[in-house]
Amino acid sequence: MNNSAITVIDLLFKRDSREIINNISFNVSQGELLGIIGPNGAGKSTLIKLLLGLLKPDSGEIYIEGLNINEYTPKDLYKKIAFVPQENNLDFPMTVLETVLLGRIPHLGRFHLENEKDYNVAEHALIAAGIEDFSERFVNQLSMGEKQLVTIAKALAQETNFIFLDEPTSSLDVSHTIQIMEILKELTSKGKTVVSAIHDLNTASRYCDKILIINNGIISGVGKAEEVFTKEIIQKAFSVNVNIHRSEQTGNILIEPINTKS
Repeated sequence: MNNSAITVIDLLFKRDSREIINNISFNVSQGELLGIIGPNGAGKSTLIKLLLGLLKPDSGEIYIEGLNINEYTPKDLYKKIAFVPQENNLDFPMTVLETVLLGRIPHLGRFHLENEKDYNVAEHALIAAGIEDFSERFVNQLSMGEKQLVTIAKALAQETNFIFLDEPTSSLDVSHTIQIMEILKELTSKGKTVVSAIHDLNTASRYCDKILIINNGIISGVGKAEEVFTKEIIQKAFSVNVNIHRSEQTGNILIEPINTKS
């Protein structure tokens, strides 16, 4: 066993005899932001759910900080990993602060209420997500981007070493997308490990330390953006022809779709 924060070995998951995840292996180091990229139906969300323990693989192993995921109790796993789904469903009349406090549930004893420490953690999470100014607003009155920031703040209040996200910016405007990705990047600078399915290749190129491209349940490439964002890999995974160059402003790889692959 290596010293990776996450190690995946020969992971296989089937649904109705169809292989959704097909014997894949990879690892993620502590403090890395891993972006999982692939076309619709490639297996991105399924892989996230397997890493969360929400789905059980047909074979293979997942290790979180050196311990097999099956050896964690659900509560212990929720103390390790926070999850931000693609759809936040914040349509109930709770305040932002009350919603963020839900992230403290794994740390509370049965029938115990939040104490001063829990409120302090929640308030710091609001600040980290940049939404401290509307802590008393009701979440069902917020915009889609603001709701997603609340969901991220709730994940931060969970005080975990890992944060997993399933396409957290897919429905957001450019401003909220940048804001959220900057938050995730800041978290990795503090030692947290972040794994996120990402739908936009250029967003992944700019912010991710490592990129895993998955197609039909098989890894097409894993590594830094300049290693995996090649014309050949992108054409094979997404069936599009592209131009690839570097941004003069940021130095990041930029991918320009031209047309569908003939």
